[in-house]
Amino acid sequence: MRFNKLDFLSNAPKIFIFQKHSNKTHFGGVLTFILFIIILILFAYHLIIFITEEDYSIQYLREEKYLYDKEVISRWIDNRYNPYIEFGLELSSGNKLLSNNYVIFNETDGQIIPRRQNLTKRVTDINIGIYYKCKNQSDADECIPSIDYFMFHFRYIGFKIDHQNSNSPLHYLSGGDLYRADEEIYTNEVVIHTITWENVKYNPEAGISKLLKNIRGIDNEKQKKIGISLRDSNFENLDEDELDLITYFNGTKYRLLRQIKHNIDFFHYDEYTRTKKSFFGFISNIFSLSLAIFKTLSSFLTGFYSNNFDNYKIIEKILHNDKPINKKSLQILN
Repeated sequence: MRFNKLDFLSNAPKIFIFQKHSNKTHFGGVLTFILFIIILILFAYHLIIFITEEDYSIQYLREEKYLYDKEVISRWIDNRYNPYIEFGLELSSGNKLLSNNYVIFNETDGQIIPRRQNLTKRVTDINIGIYYKCKNQSDADECIPSIDYFMFHFRYIGFKIDHQNSNSPLHYLSGGDLYRADEEIYTNEVVIHTITWENVKYNPEAGISKLLKNIRGIDNEKQKKIGISLRDSNFENLDEDELDLITYFNGTKYRLLRQIKHNIDFFHYDEYTRTKKSFFGFISNIFSLSLAIFKTLSSFLTGFYSNNFDNYKIIEKILHNDKPINKKSLQILN
C-alpha cells in the first residue's frame, strides 16, 4: 500500500525542482492515516457524550452583595424577592393532634392562626407564637402544660429548582406538592427560632428573547427568575427573667412555649446559569480538536522530517538526473 497517496500533512516544496504541488511522503501518509483514526475515535467519544448527557449544563455561583437600606426596603416589599407562599400549621403529640388548649398566634396582629388550614402570606409575615391556654386563669397559677414535648409541623408550597425542565428551571410548586419542616418543642424551655430564607436566581437563557429585551433596555436583574428557599435556622434559649411568658389575649391567659420568626437575607443568594446543548456545538468541538491535531502533526512532519527529506531529494535530483540527453544538441556542439 502506497501511504504517500494519503499524505495530506506535508507542505508544498519550497524549491520547484520537485515539480509537485505537494511533497508527499510515505511517513506523511502514515501520519494522515493515524489522524483519520484519531478523528473517528474523537467523533465516537463526543457523540456518546452528546447523546447521554443532560439537555442543559449548569453553572452555579454563590453570591454576596452589599445593599443599602433603601435597596433592602425595596426588596422587602417586592413580591419577586419577598413572595407570598401558601402554608399550613399543625401541632401533634405522638399520633394525636393536640387539643385547642394549644394555639398558634400571629405575632403581627395578635390573631389566632387556624390549624389544618392553608394560609397565604409573605415570607417575612410568618412570625408566630405557640402558646398554651392556662387551665386555671388565676394569676397565681404557674400554667404548666401536662406534656413534656410535642411536634410543630410546618407545611408550605414553595419554589422548586429543576435544572433540566425545558419550560422553567425555577417555578412555584402547585397542587399536592409541598415541603415539610417538623420541629420538636419542649414545654420546660422557651426558645426563639429564627428561620432565614435566601433568594435563588436564574439568569435568562441566551437567545432571541434575551436579545430583544436587552435592545428594549430591560435590566438584566429584571429578566432573572427569582425564587426563595430555606437556608438556615438559629435557636436562642430565653430565661423566664428575660421574657414575660404569660400573656393575655382577649382576657384569656396563655403561656408562651415557642416563638418562630422568618427573615430573608438579601445580601446572599444562589445564582444559576444554564446552557442548552447544541449539535452545532458538538460539531464545532470535533472540528476544533481535529484541526489542532492536524496542525500538530503537520508541524511535526514539516519541522522534523520533511525538511530533511527535501534536502535529500534535492541532492538526489542533482546527482541522478534521469532526463534523457538530446543527441542533436550534442552534434551541434561538436
